[in-house]
Amino acid sequence: MMPTQQWAVKSKNRSMQVGDRVVVTNSIKNGLIELKPMDSGVIVYLEDQSRATVWFRHFGCFVDDPIIRVLQVYANNKQNGNLDGMTVELEKESLAIEYKDSQREDFYHITVWEDKALDIPFFQVNNKYRVQPSIEQKNAQSEWEPMYKYDLWQIIDIIEYGFNEWIKEVVLRDVLKEGKEVSTYLNLSDESCKEIDAKKKELELACAKATGVFYDFAKRA
Repeated sequence: MMPTQQWAVKSKNRSMQVGDRVVVTNSIKNGLIELKPMDSGVIVYLEDQSRATVWFRHFGCFVDDPIIRVLQVYANNKQNGNLDGMTVELEKESLAIEYKDSQREDFYHITVWEDKALDIPFFQVNNKYRVQPSIEQKNAQSEWEPMYKYDLWQIIDIIEYGFNEWIKEVVLRDVLKEGKEVSTYLNLSDESCKEIDAKKKELELACAKATGVFYDFAKRA
C-alpha cells in the first residue's frame, strides 16, 4: 500500500444511535445555551453521523437559569407544561458515547491511533498491544514512519493499571504523612480524595476526547 498521510486515515468508531447517552467533550456557548465538558445528555435525533440532536435535562431546572427568566416559565416540577430540558444540535467531534456494560459488544471493534491515545494520562506505548497497519505518516523530519493503533480495551487496560498504581502512591503518601494505616479509598484524607477525584475527571475527559467513548474509571486503593 502506498504511504498515506495520517489525516486521511480514520480509526474505527462506534456509530451514534438514538437513545445513546453521551457527554460533551468541550465547552459550547451559543447565546444563553452553555454546555460544559462532561455535561451529559441523550441523543434524540440523528440525520447522519456528523451531527446529533441531544436532550439535556438540566436546562430549566433552577430558578436562576437565565433561560427560565427569558422564557418566563416556572422551574417547578409540579407546574403543568413545565420546561423539561432542551435539545441542542452538536457535532460528533464534541461528543463521546457513554460506555454501557450491557452493550459492550458494540464497543469491541473500536480502534484508536497511538498518537491520540498518548494524550490520555497514564497511557504508555505498549509493544504487546500496538498494531501496525500498512500505513505510514511523515514525522517532523519529513521521514516516513509507521502508524500504530490499539483496540479500545487495550487502551483502557493500560490506563486503568496506571491510574490504580498512581492511587496506590497517593495512599502510601497518606500513610507516611498521617502515620497510620490507610486501608481503603474512603479512609484517605480529604485532600487526597479531592486529588484523586480531580485526576479521575481529567482522565475520563481526556479518554473521551481521544477515543470518542466515555468510560467510568474505577477508583481502587
